[in-house]
Amino acid sequence: MKYLEIEENVLEKKGAQLTAQEIVQQPRIWNDIYNLILNNKDKLQLFLEEAYDEVDSIILTGAGSSSFIGTSLSGTFFKNCGLNTKAVATTDLVTHPDNYFNKRKSILIISFARSGNSPESYAALELADEMSAKCFHLIITCNSQGNITLFKTDNPKFLLLLPPESNDQGLAMTSSYTGMLLAGTLVARINDFQSVYSQVNLLYKYGERIFQAYLPLIKSVAKKDFKRVIFLGSGALY
Repeated sequence: MKYLEIEENVLEKKGAQLTAQEIVQQPRIWNDIYNLILNNKDKLQLFLEEAYDEVDSIILTGAGSSSFIGTSLSGTFFKNCGLNTKAVATTDLVTHPDNYFNKRKSILIISFARSGNSPESYAALELADEMSAKCFHLIITCNSQGNITLFKTDNPKFLLLLPPESNDQGLAMTSSYTGMLLAGTLVARINDFQSVYSQVNLLYKYGERIFQAYLPLIKSVAKKDFKRVIFLGSGALY
């Protein structure tokens, strides 16, 4: 990555090469994800139309950091689909399933998973099938080899596999997180998909601009003697 050339030796010494690469690749990953969903739009739209006609509610779920994607997008889904939408971590679904699943109710469960190998992620989907009248499964993951991709069900299932580069290998979730967040946003707005392109394109340009023009400033700020960092955001920017 051209943005990393100057820092390559420093990154190697700190063992931070993967994380740095996964940070700067994000704008390209966003573009790739838009095109991926564009290519699958018709099939995805049919799946969602059937689900929206039958289900009583939507559950957005994930394990660990992935659960925050659901928290960020619950309002976006409600606004665009008109269905009651909850964000529930897989740990909560597994430990208290009867708080969320009911034999008299049908649900659409949208799972976000970087590796797809968290055991509670798979168990949550099994419980959803077992304890719901009917369950539609939309799985958004970055790892083609993850256990969740092999989930077997007699209910309708749609697997949205993101580009392999989005399957972060570094310590932090970077392109995997923002990639799944964007994919979820595009799914929620699938009926308004064409008009979203200009926003995704602008996002791509802004991301590239940050890496091209502002790395020295970011570096100088990062070197300051901070004791605490606070991130502010709400809604889809949660």
